[in-house]
Amino acid sequence: MREVLAEHAARFVLIAAFPRLAARVRRWPTRLRPRGLAVYIAVNTAIGFALRAWLVPYLKDKTVQLEQAKTDLRRQLGREPTDEELFAYAKRRRAGED
Repeated sequence: MREVLAEHAARFVLIAAFPRLAARVRRWPTRLRPRGLAVYIAVNTAIGFALRAWLVPYLKDKTVQLEQAKTDLRRQLGREPTDEELFAYAKRRRAGED
């Protein structure tokens, strides 16, 4: 939470200190010609597609694996595992799979 507040505070200070630069940085796609705008749209569309097609399913799979590891450790330990125990368990599990 502190990192988010610090980031927003830094952004506020930079925008207040350099308002013209901030406006130019925010609105640079508006100065593109038609070909540049088409490339900009195509690249952003490809990035969005890649995120939805590959990254989101990968992260969902990793979440399922993490929950499974937590469940296994809960059964073994009889309590909620700490982050260190969870990390060590995942490391041992990954070494066993390789």
